[in-house]
Amino acid sequence: MCKGKQQMNKKSHMGIISFLITSMIFLHGCAGLNTFPIAARSGDTVMLSAGSLDNLSKANAQVVLIDSNNVSHNLTSNVRNVIRIYPDKTSPLWLDISEDRLRTVGLMTQRAGHGPWLSTVVLDLPLSLPDGPATVRLSTPGAEVPNGAGDINEIDVTLEILPGTGVSNSFDYFAQSYDPSYTPGDISQLEQSSCVIVRPDMNNNAHLEDFMAFEIVIDLPFKKADGSLSEDAIAVVIDDKPQDLKMQLQSYWRLEGKRIYVSLFSPKSLLKSKYIRNSICIRPSLNPNNGVNVVGALNVVSYNYVDSTGNIISNGPAPIVEIRQ
Repeated sequence: MCKGKQQMNKKSHMGIISFLITSMIFLHGCAGLNTFPIAARSGDTVMLSAGSLDNLSKANAQVVLIDSNNVSHNLTSNVRNVIRIYPDKTSPLWLDISEDRLRTVGLMTQRAGHGPWLSTVVLDLPLSLPDGPATVRLSTPGAEVPNGAGDINEIDVTLEILPGTGVSNSFDYFAQSYDPSYTPGDISQLEQSSCVIVRPDMNNNAHLEDFMAFEIVIDLPFKKADGSLSEDAIAVVIDDKPQDLKMQLQSYWRLEGKRIYVSLFSPKSLLKSKYIRNSICIRPSLNPNNGVNVVGALNVVSYNYVDSTGNIISNGPAPIVEIRQ
């Protein structure tokens, strides 16, 4: 059990509490109008709620701050991390799978084709900012906004700069009760690993509903230094969605050489092509000599949709398969 070091002031605590509460609202796919905390000093760490963007990472999160003197500051290099936050899977927010009314994560996932995550940008403010109201603008080239959701690229995010000089939050924690020392938290461990992403094409309106299984075969672009690839070096992660509860979604995968076979299965034949997303990811290795790297080309060998009688459905929509690092 880890315990966080108390290194924030009262306003910072209230900002984090506000962040967690308001996150439940933004998990419907919308973007935030304020940073968290809503007021900070130069040098402090703040968080930006970017909505539920797909393919947002540190590589394409671009930030500009306009201070109270109307001077622009490019803070792209100050972006520390981009992480995803999910609701508790036993919470009312997760258990409400309604897709026929506004402001449910069920509707958001139906429009987005992925789980109800909140994309969150962790940002260090520069030193020597003038006191007063500031505006933060986030640009996300290459990231996808769910259909009908608020777009962070079109929103001015407000932040009040307080007097004084702050400090970058190291997110320290106490790892052991018998050890009084603390350890800086590595927020990068919360970011997405190198993965092959299999996802629905949400711009293709030819979606399938109420079928039994989806199967895909891929030649992976992963291998170790010696050219090998084993099952313990990768993991297949099914993208969790509230609808999985109703579909009773199950999965199976196997690896033969560098070729992987992934199957998603609904015993009630309630699977939808919008919900086939899964990630084939590289597991971290404690031995750097055993590490897996992205080498070579990605090749989709085949994919099939299977109906409730076990027959292949012809002309099923092609999934998008891509490498993300």
